[in-house]
Amino acid sequence: MLASQRHRAISALVSSQGGASNLELTRALGVSETTVRRDLTALHERGVLRRVHGGALPVGPDRKAPRSTAPRVSAPQVSARPYDIARTAATLATPGSTIALSGGAGTLPLARALTKVPDLTVVTTSLPVADALRGARHREHIVVGGISTRNGHVGALTLATIESLHVDTVFLAAHGVQAGRFTAASEPEADIGRALIAAARRTVVLADRTAWGRTGAAPVARLDQADAVITDSSLGAEARSPLGEHVPRLILACDPSAAGAAPNTGQESVSVWSSYGKDRACRLPPLSCGGVVSGLRDLLNFCQFSPGPEFVVPEYRNASTGLCGA
Repeated sequence: MLASQRHRAISALVSSQGGASNLELTRALGVSETTVRRDLTALHERGVLRRVHGGALPVGPDRKAPRSTAPRVSAPQVSARPYDIARTAATLATPGSTIALSGGAGTLPLARALTKVPDLTVVTTSLPVADALRGARHREHIVVGGISTRNGHVGALTLATIESLHVDTVFLAAHGVQAGRFTAASEPEADIGRALIAAARRTVVLADRTAWGRTGAAPVARLDQADAVITDSSLGAEARSPLGEHVPRLILACDPSAAGAAPNTGQESVSVWSSYGKDRACRLPPLSCGGVVSGLRDLLNFCQFSPGPEFVVPEYRNASTGLCGA
């Protein structure tokens, strides 16, 4: 990707999401953190955005970017992956439940999406995640302390606290997926991931396609220890095959614009696979737009108690918008 393309993508991403971390941009653009920092410095000097420690924020009202340097364009599809996954993952958080979020690039956009889900208790080891949750209509945010790292707190204190907790669902950002295992960037982070899984009734792993085949320093869990894996629609068939054999549920989150959804309609595209009964396939009827609409959450509950054919749902209406179309 050329520098000019990266700059447009970074500008659009920071503007649309209200900010982005260096790690998010590194993962989204597929470049080194050094390149991201250099791009942010250039954009900051041109007034396109405001560079801060660890990432960037949109410019304030007193610092407007020149029209020529901040064209209003959409970010490339590659940069939308973490946010498509996050929006889909947020539908699995039931109001009133207790959830845990690991550190990592994938859980920061999820934290922002979870601000729309009421009455949650959220446990996290990440200060950026906790900061993103600020102002949400949640019951409680529990920030587990310890030794600070880029991807959250680690160490004996962190482990002891997590081991004393019980949560309904843990959302775990995978650094890599290789040799039938989810991996972390370091052994201490892997320890935290394993502890979170042990504390949870259900494990949901977030991993965009860049995680597949990436080498991690330490294993966190086997594929079959995940109850669901959420990834993006560009994941190749060679990666889906082993997942279908080991993971109960694979969810592909798609970019709404790529799926042909009309802008601002609340539509998103998602496919849900069950690893059982692969010899059959069926299509669910369109979700009703009358009465109580719970979107993807109802769909997943349906799949959970079904005999397990392959379900392909091209699109659904997001319950949070209340919007329905013909």
